[in-house]
Amino acid sequence: MFEWEVFTSEGVDRLGPCGTSSGQATSMDELRKALRRLEPQPALWGRITRRVYDFGMAPGDWSRQVIFHATVDLAGSVRFERRES
Repeated sequence: MFEWEVFTSEGVDRLGPCGTSSGQATSMDELRKALRRLEPQPALWGRITRRVYDFGMAPGDWSRQVIFHATVDLAGSVRFERRES
């Protein structure tokens, strides 16, 4: 499963729109749309997290790995940067 999250910052990161999808490309599209819908801000960013279901573990203990960090440039384009584990 892939989670996408948008964060705004006013001195501290605040969670904005978020969601989940079974596909990485779908999550990237949803994150891109959510970032473009918000008012441009200098500290607007998002991330894509891969969530792995660990058998026998509670949902809060499942493995998580941030795989993309996204920002909006001055032209309004969303830029994705791959994160290595």
